[in-house]
Amino acid sequence: MEVSYKVLNIPFHQVVVHSQARRNSSDSLLVMVGDGNFLGYGECLPRKYVSGETLAGAILFIKGIKQALKMIETLQDLKGFVLENKSLIDRNPAAWCACELAMVDFLAKKNRLSSEKFLNLPPLQSAYQFSAVIPKMSDKGLSTSVNKALDMGIRDFKFKIDGSESLAFVNTIKGMMQVEGVRVRADANNLWPSVDECLRYLKRVQVPWWAIEEPLIFHGKDRYWDDIMRLQDAITNKIILDDSFQKKCDLEKIISRNNFIFNLRLSKLGGILRTQEIMKVIDNSRLIIGCHVGETSLLTRAALSIANSQIIAREGAVSDYLLSQDPFLPRLKFGPMGLLDLKCFDFNQADGYGMELMGEQI
Repeated sequence: MEVSYKVLNIPFHQVVVHSQARRNSSDSLLVMVGDGNFLGYGECLPRKYVSGETLAGAILFIKGIKQALKMIETLQDLKGFVLENKSLIDRNPAAWCACELAMVDFLAKKNRLSSEKFLNLPPLQSAYQFSAVIPKMSDKGLSTSVNKALDMGIRDFKFKIDGSESLAFVNTIKGMMQVEGVRVRADANNLWPSVDECLRYLKRVQVPWWAIEEPLIFHGKDRYWDDIMRLQDAITNKIILDDSFQKKCDLEKIISRNNFIFNLRLSKLGGILRTQEIMKVIDNSRLIIGCHVGETSLLTRAALSIANSQIIAREGAVSDYLLSQDPFLPRLKFGPMGLLDLKCFDFNQADGYGMELMGEQI
């Protein structure tokens, strides 16, 4: 068995901006596991401000575990590796995610099983509904994007905010909320250094978000949890946690508070198996399946394995809406009503993820 990798630097159709980053291209890391007969694919997006990882560090991690991966032949072997190497994966969750996904795809193909059957998970549904995630942009661009999404029948939205939102922004949000069924949440990407500054912003804009994601800068686990709980006590909005946790034990202080929602992304949590462990201790009504900006259809497909439950929302399935080219087929992107329709893709009968890499595009 051979293990290889490739960095996917794919230009975006538009610049994506939020309070922590400005991106005009993807920085995915593709891992491939093969034996000459079967080839499995995995993907991750190492982000310094999310898990402390870099592309260079992720590549070193993959090089370091190549030989160990060759010893994994079954699902039990894979689970055993995750348990035995917990501290190593804790430090490299995204890098391990790509390795694990590639191993799942490879072993499932080798056993002529779908990835869900290999993982003992339910088969995929015929369709999944996704949110429209709107990056920070000009007021005119915002209005255009919102109207386009509404015309598509999309009713679930997430907006990136950076604290500088104008009156025109506020009026656009309040206007769209007059449309029946529209639900809007905000993502601050760890913006405010204090609870008081966040409260002043919420008082100024007066937007009835049903939830706000990662409002506070992460100053360290203990202080962060104390501050985030103090903020929750002061507002009626729910708070969505995302970059502030990467493993189950991070949530011990907060999990019993029902006004917190948890955004689960495979790349930052270290793959499907570790994400499943978190899902066991949190009710589905408090979960969002998220995505990283710039991921390909491969990571969208892998995340569908855990997206079957009645969760609050799903993010992703944008493919070449954002990427100038998506190297994987089929290209998984939502359409009218925000639905990703899988009826024409027989993933439940396919081997592995059922995804094909278009070699000329990488």
